[in-house]
Amino acid sequence: MRFHFVEIGTCDYDTLLESCADDQVGVSVEPIREYLDRLPNRPNVTKINAAISSADGLVDLYWVRPEHQDKPGLSCTKGWGSVAVPHPGYAGNAERMIRDGLLTKESVQAITWSTLVDLCGMTAVDFVKIDAEGHDAVIVNSILDAELEWSPRRIQFETTHVGAALLQQTTERLLQRGYSQVSSGEDVVFTLMES
Repeated sequence: MRFHFVEIGTCDYDTLLESCADDQVGVSVEPIREYLDRLPNRPNVTKINAAISSADGLVDLYWVRPEHQDKPGLSCTKGWGSVAVPHPGYAGNAERMIRDGLLTKESVQAITWSTLVDLCGMTAVDFVKIDAEGHDAVIVNSILDAELEWSPRRIQFETTHVGAALLQQTTERLLQRGYSQVSSGEDVVFTLMES
């Protein structure tokens, strides 16, 4: 089945799911169940509570629960759920914040891009939007590692918290696979060149 979009890392605001038409086919993937449940339901959009990563299995998720987000210094943390390592915005205070009960560390299900494709019966996708607070390049590489006969037509991901070496390596892989970079900055967009 052809999908219009796959959005990975939705939080619960400014999502493709909220703005899509009822006839659009999509997937919204979010590891924090509470955020996913707040999003509307659409007839042709599947909501999946998982993290996309480089391997299937359990992975650590770090996030600030809503009841703590109004505390001093934590008001901007709503969209900061991060996989594998704490968000860089905690500036080395993550362990103390976990001890103090302000930052939650829990295990969540992680799946690869290939597993997501199989679960959804996906045979094509027009647009993949990724906002994963530093895990973005890992997800893009999971897409590139998939042994499929097709690739997403357009991929957008956030670069803010991705290390320079990993970002360079991921960009080179995308270019080698026939993508062209059409925007840069905090959110980069790559479009698959028509052959």
